[in-house]
This record gives sequence, structure tokens and C-alpha cells, in this order.
Amino acid sequence: MTPNVTGIGPVVVYLAILGFVGIQYHRDKVTTRRLPLLVGMCLIWLASGLFQLATNGTTLGYAFDGLSVLTLVGGLYGLYWWWRHRDTETPGPNHDDRESL
Repeated sequence: MTPNVTGIGPVVVYLAILGFVGIQYHRDKVTTRRLPLLVGMCLIWLASGLFQLATNGTTLGYAFDGLSVLTLVGGLYGLYWWWRHRDTETPGPNHDDRESL
């Protein structure tokens, strides 16, 4: 059996989107509070693309299945982490702890 080469397009696109999020974070266009949300969404999309690449019954298929499950769990954890910390106040660059006393 040959791997499903036609399904590689979405995986490349999702990796590119993840790379663009990283570049925008490096350029300080994406805040640290929003980064787990964006990375989590990208990882979930990437997991769906990797699920499409998996072929049943082959070693490469099992590897894509395992990798897609790991990226899905990582993406869900990123969304969970963002959900739990979205309302917390994070000190900004001009925040002084002495002002709150």
C-alpha cells in the first residue's frame, strides 16, 4: 500500500499557519495571553490533517495515528489552559507591585 499523498496539502497548510503564528509572536504582534489559544487551534487542525494521512494496517499509518493523537491532545491542552487562565490578570510592563499595597 502506498501512503495517501493527496492528503498532504492540508498538513502543509496547517504547518504554515502554525509557523506564521510563531513568526507573529516573535514580532510581538500576538500577545502571550492569546498564544495558547492560537497554537491549540493550529495543533487541532494539524491533528485532523494527520488523521487523513494515516493508512490502515501499515507502520506509517500507525505512526501518523500516534502523531495525530499527540497533536490533538496538545491542542486540546492548549485550549484548556487558555480557557482556565483567560480571566486572570497578568501584570503588564508598566505594572508596579508597590502600587497595590
